[in-house]
Amino acid sequence: MKKLYDLSKKYPLLVGIVGLLVIYCSFCNVPADSNPDSYKEAVLRIVLTIACTGFIALISGDKILVNSSNKTGKGILMGIPIIMINGIFTIPMFFFKLFDSTPLVDGWYIKILLLAFYYLSVGFFEETLFRPMINDAILYQFRDKKGVFVAIALVSSFSFGIVHVWGSDIHNMVMFIQASLKTISSAMAGFLLLTVYWRTRNIVACAIIHGLCDFVVIFSLDIFKSNAVATNYVMEGTTELGNLTVNMGVAQSFTYVIQIVLSIIAFLIMFKGIKKIDFKKIREEW
Repeated sequence: MKKLYDLSKKYPLLVGIVGLLVIYCSFCNVPADSNPDSYKEAVLRIVLTIACTGFIALISGDKILVNSSNKTGKGILMGIPIIMINGIFTIPMFFFKLFDSTPLVDGWYIKILLLAFYYLSVGFFEETLFRPMINDAILYQFRDKKGVFVAIALVSSFSFGIVHVWGSDIHNMVMFIQASLKTISSAMAGFLLLTVYWRTRNIVACAIIHGLCDFVVIFSLDIFKSNAVATNYVMEGTTELGNLTVNMGVAQSFTYVIQIVLSIIAFLIMFKGIKKIDFKKIREEW
């Protein structure tokens, strides 16, 4: 066991790559329900989060666990603009449906608990995978390189962006534009979450922010009885809204453009906290 630990310390990037491949293959091949109402999908993500933590421990020891016991509140406060990006569309929709007396689904209170549990598990899984595992693997391998933080930001952010459209059936230009814009918007959100991790090294804060972001997006769609149009990250076809015929691909692309603009605004709001990131300390002490 000690030889394995010593080897992992010598080749942290290799451990990170192996970890990513193992987690990806496990996620793709372990059967689970895709319905957030099912606990099985959440349990799968919790198990994979534990597996991610094991690979991170091989790379950077127990530092992530030690540091995740403090600065949680500071990290969440820093990430409020990220949550606002996701809630700017759906929170008004929630109040509109509420005041319009749209009926709630049966057992709505159970629905809320299931959604909260599911999206918190998503937050912990994806943040553990895309933030500390990628960050620490690259940092520990290339600690002395000047461009190490640029490399971390690019790999962590764009891998997080690409995974959101991975496997999408793209067969026309509108769908390609959607996929490209979604990759960019998710990558920008991933970068903002990475700055929270750099500022606090608190994965709990990042996971809660991530979980809340996903929760506010889907909350108003799932607890009301309505004929809402099913949405995916990459869409095609049209839908009727009153007397208007809406191209779903164009509408989705427009939404992603707005999210990109809002991410830039969020970055500017968070800039004061981002400026306080001590990259010298990260390089020397992490």
